[in-house]
Amino acid sequence: MANPIIVTYSFTRQCNLKCRHCYSNSGEVENQELSPQKTLEVVEQIAKAGSRVLIFDGGEPLMREDIYDLISHARKLGLTTVLGTNGTLITQAVVSKLRDAGLNHCAVSIDGSNPQTHEWLRGVKGCFNKAIHGAKLVSEAGIPLQVNTCLNSKNEHEINEIIELAESLRADSIQFFFYNNSGRSSSQVMPPDVNSGLFENINCKINLRIIGRTDIRGSKCCTAGESVCCILNDGTVYPCMLLHIPLGNVMEKTLQDIWKNSRILKSLLKRKNGIFEGNELCRFSRRGS
Repeated sequence: MANPIIVTYSFTRQCNLKCRHCYSNSGEVENQELSPQKTLEVVEQIAKAGSRVLIFDGGEPLMREDIYDLISHARKLGLTTVLGTNGTLITQAVVSKLRDAGLNHCAVSIDGSNPQTHEWLRGVKGCFNKAIHGAKLVSEAGIPLQVNTCLNSKNEHEINEIIELAESLRADSIQFFFYNNSGRSSSQVMPPDVNSGLFENINCKINLRIIGRTDIRGSKCCTAGESVCCILNDGTVYPCMLLHIPLGNVMEKTLQDIWKNSRILKSLLKRKNGIFEGNELCRFSRRGS
């Protein structure tokens, strides 16, 4: 099997928000979190496995001060670095440190065109304006900005407005992915109506990607287990962040070994069309990283 080209490393479950759709059930302090030295070793494993793109995710990755060391180390190893953040902790000082560390791209999650929609999903009042401010700082600093939006029944009617907001932030791209029951799923959050022509009448001037569909302009299918994988905070490797079938742990075996020799992964790939249907979701695509 080919090496995992894109690796999402969700190295912390710490988070300052309480998102209803959080795939990792983040928010609380996690005892199984790896030490700064161990996380550096994981980054080295990712590089040795022949990966090209490393996405630092969470939880909220800016909750850990060693994020800057991780980005810098990954860049020295030749990896393209991406930060996936809720944007609320981004200040001018944070942006300066991210730029100095060599961050290549930053994706800020914005799940509504207004505070009411965004904050209903994200669970904390005031987080919308903070996310918008953080996204502006990223763009102004010259770090390529991507806006990520989790589409669900509460915000599916705001697609055009969210696109306009992303354009006003001078984002290079916007990526939509469909809500999926995973992690801290809530009965109050439902998937969007994919048969209602959500993207029929849109006008997008920036790069548009829709993950998990093949019938819409700019859409991509899932490559989980083929060229994409996810490593969680305790070192467990999964085909993707939404498909929690453990393949192994990088504290016990190298990522390269897990990827090449996992019987589970080989079985999944053989049966992928049946198993992955409905789970064809990722936060990032090759073009945005």
